[in-house]
Amino acid sequence: MYRIEAKIPAREIAEVRVHGIGDHKEYSALGHPDFEGPKGGIAFGRPPILPKHTLILVNWARANRRISKSIWWYVAFPFTLANVSGFMVAEHPKDMRIWHFARRAILCLVIACGVCLSVSTAGWIVVILETVATRLYSIDSSVERIVLATSGPVILCMIIIYRWIMGQAGVNRCTNLSSVFNILILSLMAVWLVRSPPATSYDYGFARLCAATTGFVAVCCILLSGITVAGQVWFKKSERPPVLSSLAGAALLLFCAIIAVHAIGSIVRSAVDAVLGVVNRLRGVSLFVDRYNAVLLPIRARDDSVLGIDFIPLFAAAIVGTFLIVLLIDQVVTDARRDIRLIIRGREGRLIWSGKAIASIPIWLGRVVFVTLLAAIIETPILWWWLQTHDEQKLVSVVQLAGVILGLTTVFVLATRRPTTLFDIFEMIADLSGFWRVRYHPLAGTSYFPSLTEALIKKLNGMSELTIALVGHSQGSVVCASLLSETFDSVRDFGEVHLFTCGSPLQTLYSTFFPQYFNREFFSGIGDRAASWTNYWRETDPISSVIDCEDRFDGCVNIKLSEQGDRIWGHSNYWAEVAIMDRTRLMIAGQQKGQ
Repeated sequence: MYRIEAKIPAREIAEVRVHGIGDHKEYSALGHPDFEGPKGGIAFGRPPILPKHTLILVNWARANRRISKSIWWYVAFPFTLANVSGFMVAEHPKDMRIWHFARRAILCLVIACGVCLSVSTAGWIVVILETVATRLYSIDSSVERIVLATSGPVILCMIIIYRWIMGQAGVNRCTNLSSVFNILILSLMAVWLVRSPPATSYDYGFARLCAATTGFVAVCCILLSGITVAGQVWFKKSERPPVLSSLAGAALLLFCAIIAVHAIGSIVRSAVDAVLGVVNRLRGVSLFVDRYNAVLLPIRARDDSVLGIDFIPLFAAAIVGTFLIVLLIDQVVTDARRDIRLIIRGREGRLIWSGKAIASIPIWLGRVVFVTLLAAIIETPILWWWLQTHDEQKLVSVVQLAGVILGLTTVFVLATRRPTTLFDIFEMIADLSGFWRVRYHPLAGTSYFPSLTEALIKKLNGMSELTIALVGHSQGSVVCASLLSETFDSVRDFGEVHLFTCGSPLQTLYSTFFPQYFNREFFSGIGDRAASWTNYWRETDPISSVIDCEDRFDGCVNIKLSEQGDRIWGHSNYWAEVAIMDRTRLMIAGQQKGQ
């Protein structure tokens, strides 16, 4: 418990609050009002307690919505996953020089997997446009075939070149090496498609391309997750083992990205084909031909026959199911099953269990991803054989219907922002993945972090005469810590800064999955630049935890908050904690006395 011994002039202190992920209103960083009253009746509420010093609310969610509200940002989401995976390279041990070479090799694998995403996307663009063309008219001339063959690679190359020339570094412009590499491979793909012979009846050429890109990414992911498993065994007795679980996280993101590209491409093509087929039947037009100058789209045996690429969503669903089954088995056969009893203890127990589950991710993620990928390689040919022995048309009809429903639902959610809960999930994903600068894939979604830090620096530069309390909640704490650790040297006009983090994922998620950046040097850098650092956490908050910073500098302290009243807040409403506001003033004034 802390109390204030002297009156602190409000003009001397400026508290800057930075909120976390999600769609925040203008005053959400003030905390939740305390309402009382019957359900469905009139409620009587008290506003949140406001501090007596100067308070500045930083609302960056609104600015990020201008970036991520577009459906094109979500279309680029697989590339964003590939970009994020490039930041998940494990921190190298100081006494292992070979790890420097291994790190570069791993980054090359990540970039190569990103190129596979570009090639796969270009292929699907060609196939979808071929589907539209063959349903509307016959492709007879070589010029039409060249246009279709180059459409996918050219579209992606134009986007990359535009962002390369007109974009802002880190925001939407990638590094020169990655951009040039993608443009080179896509150009070679265009030449190959133009010079390749036309597809034949029920040809598996494009299916082989899908299998090749997916197989390459799968092998890379098996290698990355295998390194995690082997490293956990090799460094088991080490005093300071390297954080290798991030490699398994990168493997998971890369494989999810390639599966998403192929599954979404297949659903879109199948849905477009079904809709245009219905339109043609209503028009009384049949444009079915048994031979044409195809590029990648196989020629059907008959007008209502299905294609092998239409089954890709079923393979994706089988792999997701395999991952869940492997994870369930892993949790059952390990000690994690003992914590499941917490779930029946109500909301508080479920939140504590969630925190334990998140803390255990580095332990099980490597082996679960490794086993899932091996199982996927085994089950894929088995599933293909099963499909060949059953009624294909019924299965594809189900996939087409699901694709139409899924596509219309996604467009509706992004266009109308309804339902709110589902749209909130989209926004949270955008806030998490959009934090990382565009570096490892030129088609990744735009990053908000450079613009946010630039705005914060400009604001704080004008407050050099004040003592600043920089308070960040959840993702906001990551932004504040990164601002101090990475960019403080370039800022000359800051006053005295005290860092306050609450509900922070710095230790639970960012140090675990991005150890190359959120390492000992990162936390030590904060100690060199911040006058103090106070971290607040709750046992019922699955995201927050104690931050290992107290041995880095004397001004760092972790404080555990207890739930007050009947309501369990968990990860939310740290702003309403009186203890945080009191300590903010006490720490800044240097007059703290504890009891």
